[in-house]
Amino acid sequence: MNHSISKELSRSFQFASIIATVLVIAIHYQSKYYIVDTTGMNYFVQEFLTNGLARLAVPYFAFSAGFFFFLKYTGFSSYKLGVKKRISTIFIPYLIASLIMFLAQYFYITILKNNHYPLDANRLIQDLLLVPVSVQLWFLRDLMFLVLISPFIWVISNFAYGIGVGLLGLLWLAEIQVTPLLAGKHVITIETLFFFSLGAWLVRYADQFESVLKAIKPVYKYTLVVCLLFILVLRVANDPFFIVGYAPSDYSYTNLLLYKAAILLGVFVVMLVAYGRQFRLTALLASFTFFVYLYHLLPLSYLVTKLGHLIMPDPYVFYFNFPVAVFFSFTGAYLLSRVMPRLYSIMAGGRGV
Repeated sequence: MNHSISKELSRSFQFASIIATVLVIAIHYQSKYYIVDTTGMNYFVQEFLTNGLARLAVPYFAFSAGFFFFLKYTGFSSYKLGVKKRISTIFIPYLIASLIMFLAQYFYITILKNNHYPLDANRLIQDLLLVPVSVQLWFLRDLMFLVLISPFIWVISNFAYGIGVGLLGLLWLAEIQVTPLLAGKHVITIETLFFFSLGAWLVRYADQFESVLKAIKPVYKYTLVVCLLFILVLRVANDPFFIVGYAPSDYSYTNLLLYKAAILLGVFVVMLVAYGRQFRLTALLASFTFFVYLYHLLPLSYLVTKLGHLIMPDPYVFYFNFPVAVFFSFTGAYLLSRVMPRLYSIMAGGRGV
């Protein structure tokens, strides 16, 4: 199986990746936990954005990763090449980012806070490899395991016209995890497994998928966007404290299905909105998204949040921290790529500009 896609569809993935990256930053700079009045507009807006709309971001990344991994997949020879390539494009950046963030946290806790930080071998292995201290790296850990089992996913995605992927989708809808725990985290979450497999399945129908994106008229695009927003409003109104996958939560299946429906529709809508968009900076900004995903939180958050709390009241600091973190993340990526392109390329897994 060896496919190719049009430049327009490729640009759509680029633009969608920018949107998804910005949404991930929104999640990690929320300040709703400082809000006392959880019935007010400030809480609703932050919950809607960070635990509603932004939750489509990681599923989109998994979907995109699966699509592009299997775009040139031709069998076991591709598997060996794919694994070898991901060592430099994912594993090494993962290790570097994890080490930088570990050192940043160690310095912050031991030097600035004057607290003890245990440094035994088990803790080092966990914090550097298994469960890195910067939470966004869990997706890269999932992605590495997904690459390792990619032949199995290839079989699933080609089984009976997608029935295997459909079954994974049902497991995801019900939030049923299928992989064992490793250091307290599932080896691969059902969400990344399903969307990576969905991307793999869609490779076979890339032309049809693009035809659908191209054929949908603007009025129907806006209708789908409104539907997505309406589902999110319903979810937040029904359960403003909903959480799944990150901590124990007592949620109803109604709210779970609303949450999942918003993600599934959201991944499609972000591709639909991105299709046909042509901006001069799209390719440039898209080249930074992987680096920004890695480094938008630690150690940048120590500076941004400290400054934000000095400028704005704690419950509203999100509205400062979020745009400032977006600006500094992309600006920092751009400057590093220009000043130290070799270092940037290593840290970004060979993704240059």
